Amino acid sequence: MLLPASFRGIAFDCLYTREVLARDTVVYEYPWRDGAEVEDHGLKALNLRLSALFWGNGYQARLKAFLAALKAPGPGELVHPVYGSLPRVQLLEAGVEHEVEPLNAVTVELVFVEASTEQALFAPVSSVPRTGSLLDSVTAGLSDALATIQRGNEGIARISNLVASAEYVVQALADEVQTSLGRVMNYLDMPTAFVSDLKGLLSAFSDRLNFSEVTRLSDWLAVRSQSERLAGFAERRMTANASHNPDGVFASTLNRASIMPQADRELINQIVRLVTIAEWVDVAVDIFQAEAATPTLSGSDIERLCEEVRGLIVTAIVTQRTVMDTRQRTAHQTRDVTPDARHDSQLITALQQLAYQLQSQARTLIVRRPPRILRQIGGVAHDDWLDIEVDADLLTPAAGWAFTVGLSQARLSPEVRVGTRAELRTGDALIMTGQVDELRHEVARGQHTLSVYGRDAAAVLVDCSAPLFSARDMSLQEVVTQIVRPLGVTRIQLQATSPLAAKKVSIDPGDTAWGALCKAAEASGLWPWVSADGTLVVGGPDYSTAPVDTLILRRDGQGNNLLRLAVSENISSRYSEVTVLAQGHGSAQADGRHDRRSQVKDKTVPLYRPLVAVVGDTDSDEEVHFRARKLMADARLNGLLITAVVRGLHTAAGQLWAPGQRVRIKSEPHGLDDIFYLMHRRFSGGRGQPLQTLLTLREDGVWLPDSLSNNKRLSKMADLITHIDQRIRRALGGLRLAYCAVLSRVTPTGGVQTAQVSGLAGEITPDVELFQHYGLTSVLPAGTMAVVLPVGGRTRHSIVIATEHSTYQLQGLANGEVALYTDEGASITLKRHKIIAVECDDYQVTCKRFQVNAEERAGFEIPMLSASQALTAEGHIRGHGG
Repeated sequence: MLLPASFRGIAFDCLYTREVLARDTVVYEYPWRDGAEVEDHGLKALNLRLSALFWGNGYQARLKAFLAALKAPGPGELVHPVYGSLPRVQLLEAGVEHEVEPLNAVTVELVFVEASTEQALFAPVSSVPRTGSLLDSVTAGLSDALATIQRGNEGIARISNLVASAEYVVQALADEVQTSLGRVMNYLDMPTAFVSDLKGLLSAFSDRLNFSEVTRLSDWLAVRSQSERLAGFAERRMTANASHNPDGVFASTLNRASIMPQADRELINQIVRLVTIAEWVDVAVDIFQAEAATPTLSGSDIERLCEEVRGLIVTAIVTQRTVMDTRQRTAHQTRDVTPDARHDSQLITALQQLAYQLQSQARTLIVRRPPRILRQIGGVAHDDWLDIEVDADLLTPAAGWAFTVGLSQARLSPEVRVGTRAELRTGDALIMTGQVDELRHEVARGQHTLSVYGRDAAAVLVDCSAPLFSARDMSLQEVVTQIVRPLGVTRIQLQATSPLAAKKVSIDPGDTAWGALCKAAEASGLWPWVSADGTLVVGGPDYSTAPVDTLILRRDGQGNNLLRLAVSENISSRYSEVTVLAQGHGSAQADGRHDRRSQVKDKTVPLYRPLVAVVGDTDSDEEVHFRARKLMADARLNGLLITAVVRGLHTAAGQLWAPGQRVRIKSEPHGLDDIFYLMHRRFSGGRGQPLQTLLTLREDGVWLPDSLSNNKRLSKMADLITHIDQRIRRALGGLRLAYCAVLSRVTPTGGVQTAQVSGLAGEITPDVELFQHYGLTSVLPAGTMAVVLPVGGRTRHSIVIATEHSTYQLQGLANGEVALYTDEGASITLKRHKIIAVECDDYQVTCKRFQVNAEERAGFEIPMLSASQALTAEGHIRGHGG
């Protein structure tokens, strides 16, 4: 039998249907733990599959019209052969199948997906609190109380007074909510109508509120506020004064206060309280059911709402038990009988059941809801993101966040703009405060998304330059006051464990504000970061705090809470010893020094791995030692890297993961059981993706050595001189200055001679170019003293510009005399009176022509003069030997 159906008004016969229900889930599988934890992210869109049949004469025309309807964009109405009209259904695919048999027929395989959230057809059934039994118990208890009072000596007067008070409360509430009663009941003849009228007026006020996604919490606050005012209506008419005549008649008017016994006052207040509870429970149930369909409240909001209702219920239970005890005690004292307390017990039981059912419903709502990150942009809250990522790192400036949302109707939210203030929250906990940096609006086939990127309050410091136009020496306090605050960062907190040193650093034009802040903070052993509320904190780690959580990875699976744990050790950045070589120029207070040195050792490194660092100008030995400890701390910090992935965003105690926390890790496979320092944290997740946290941890107690102290106590004039000296030194502080060295080896080959020099505190620098004057070349012997100049202030580009060797230096030269000499004693000396003296063992001259012009004479005081060729003389040659 064929089933009739239609899509966009085009009818067709249906051979079969198939509906597919699926849910988005995330599976958490822990190592060495059987099974998995599954997190429900909600029901997917209902998938419908139908097989349509077109047959008979003229089926081609009907098929053509049907295919045209399928090609139309957007959702349309599907009249399902089983479930009837489904107003918003999107076609995913349609397959047209022609076969040999039967003739004049064609089938179309259709796949639809419902474009709206499934409602009644597959909605889950849950047990919700019902207040009917509570109201029945209230009315029954009120009837019994009035009957008991009526049997007393002053029964008529007390009942009249109670009825008058009830009428006053109802009329005052009607005026408050601006609602008129549809009928006027005589509470004396029908006292139980008091309960129904109160409930009706409270419900009339609640029904005017829409409890939408935007106003759900504020509407609940309005209901609570109205009920709190109702509790005070009865007190307007009552007084706490006791009657002077116990046998007198109580006044009963609506226009003035009257004297009532305490028991009657408590009866009216308890009735008002119980009716209020019934209304609060009904409103809370409606809110929780709306939250199950469209979540808008945080888990903390739901918990607080439930606790407010339960608090009122607890008060009512305590009051009712007190009334029951008083009644039983009075009955025993007067008549020695036990009064009937069945209505009291029923009332207390009804209240207890309501409290338990409401708490169970709230708990189910909180547990089933995955943790959400709420972003607030321009004062408007959003949690409709498809995926999100939130980063925070102590060593990376300007922690960032990014999320992607799907857009409909091709419209952007007007409050989402570049530069807008943004807050990221999960429940009541604040994750980050910053601004929107970038918007990426992307439209493609089958895709329409908006990606939003932002950073915390440090973004402006990273992006912008320090507002300086000339180089200045500034302390940390001056950087904060003159650079950070003018850029709009006004919430600043300095967290120094000891008084800050007045250490000044050089800030140049063009330096970023963040770079200037880091330079000044690091000089004091501190570091800047931005807290969740947007406060700029300049401080250091606190290694005395207790670990916020213990992360466990065991082979038997007991207590495992780590999804992934990776431990990386790297020796390439570790050193067994760090030596810092430095120099200091003279000042008015101290002579210059070129041999400052500090060495720090790490006994945990098993190999000999030295690091020698040469720094520029320094003020003291303490500063050199500080730099050595800082280099060693950085090396140790980079030597161990632990990355862990945990479920959710919070520790076991409910605290958000944040950099700067200390965490204990117990891992049997890695052999770890120690405390580590959390340097980086990343939240990530999305629909169908796990909301989890990536933790990056380093060795505890290593990051940031102690700050550099300042012990100088100078007079005002000395301070001025010191400031001038510091300005000069800071200008040269980033450069390696010329220094004295000793040549240990010279390589004469090549275009330019090179030498190996031994400099500050045994510093060895190879391949230093040895520059000499044009026309003069010498190969210097080992031990020659030299002046080495680092070109551009860099040691690796050093050159030798001057040399001297005191051992072989010629002595006894007169002023103005010049000499060339060697270490063997050969020399050519240009003496005074134009005398040139040559001293050597073998004097060799090689040339084509040799001519000596002597105006007076030329003398040779030699044993023998010989010539290998002819010797010609134009004049006489005289001799005394024959």
